[in-house]
Amino acid sequence: MSDTKENSSAALTLDLWTYSRGEGLVCSNGKKWERNRKLLTPAFHFNILSGYVSVMNEVVDTLMDKLETATTDGKSVDIFPFTCRSALDAIVSCSLSYEGNFQDYQNLDYINAIQRILEIESLRYSKPWQMIDSLFYLSSTGQELKRLCKTTTDFSENIIKTRTKDLKCHHDLKEKRHLDFLDILLTARDEQGNGLTFEEIHDEVNTITAAGFDTTACTIGWTVYALGLWEMVFQDVCGVLGDETDIKTKHLGKFSYLTQFVKETMRFYSPVPVLTRRNEHPIELDGYEIPTGCSINIQSYLIHHNKHVWTDHNEFKPEWFDAENRDDNAIYGFLPFSVGSRNCIGQVFAMNEVKMTIAKLVKKFEIVKDPDHETDLRPEIVMRPSNGIKVFLKKR
Repeated sequence: MSDTKENSSAALTLDLWTYSRGEGLVCSNGKKWERNRKLLTPAFHFNILSGYVSVMNEVVDTLMDKLETATTDGKSVDIFPFTCRSALDAIVSCSLSYEGNFQDYQNLDYINAIQRILEIESLRYSKPWQMIDSLFYLSSTGQELKRLCKTTTDFSENIIKTRTKDLKCHHDLKEKRHLDFLDILLTARDEQGNGLTFEEIHDEVNTITAAGFDTTACTIGWTVYALGLWEMVFQDVCGVLGDETDIKTKHLGKFSYLTQFVKETMRFYSPVPVLTRRNEHPIELDGYEIPTGCSINIQSYLIHHNKHVWTDHNEFKPEWFDAENRDDNAIYGFLPFSVGSRNCIGQVFAMNEVKMTIAKLVKKFEIVKDPDHETDLRPEIVMRPSNGIKVFLKKR
């Protein structure tokens, strides 16, 4: 939605998300959302994001090593679990300066808890009778959700408390390797000089971790699945990087076909298949009035396959996003990060991570789909592969 249309579609209303993640930017609304969005925006400034590039290089290099080891027998590998662990390492290392080492199978309780929470949230959201809290939390699944949420809460609370003590002892943030998201959360002040409460900081940490990990992992996974024999991506990467092995900030804006390819992946597979909004005012649609306060599902997957916007919508065509083919009238036909004032605050971070991962992957490996493995879409809160994503990786 544009800012002019945002009046009729305000807060994201995933009540399940609110329970498990807290009332961060994704779920908050009104004055609280406006204040916190303003306080958090500096965390995604170009200079801050540039400081994450070296960290992302290390995380992606670890991913490459893990994939090389996993494919030494010449068999296909399910790349999706690898991208999940790598994406979680990236978001935690960059935004919290915490070495989660998820790719080395550390902190397994935390990553397993996150993934199971998302499964429960998706299942519950599809069954309205489970939305009655008083009944749901008497069930075994409800009790399980409470235990899982405690696991993730304890993990993030320990990081926040440790950093708070560290900042009291070391006031100069320039001594850090890079200024991160958590630093800004802890030091941000509004016009009245008030900072975020511990609960608000905790909610935002949970939100950025969940929103920044699972959606990015899915995007990377589906991009790898789509790559197949698309040699033009490899040529674009080599043209930008040459003989360099580390990707720098200056490279990220020079990728052309790679960027088009990633965007087409997000259109074709729609890692976030549904957006939800609550209307602040009545909406008249085709002669019917939608009263104030309704939860409205915006089917981004269906919008991305609207034949009136995307002719040949079932064909995978990166050229849609070439500057020469750009259609300003179709701006609301492409919603991978939503649009308008409530768009995804971390979209540049996510795009940087995806491009860095794919660039290093295609430079190191030739990628071929496993023809004997079937992969189907499984729409949940994110668009997961129903049976993994198996590919052959041949070292170049």
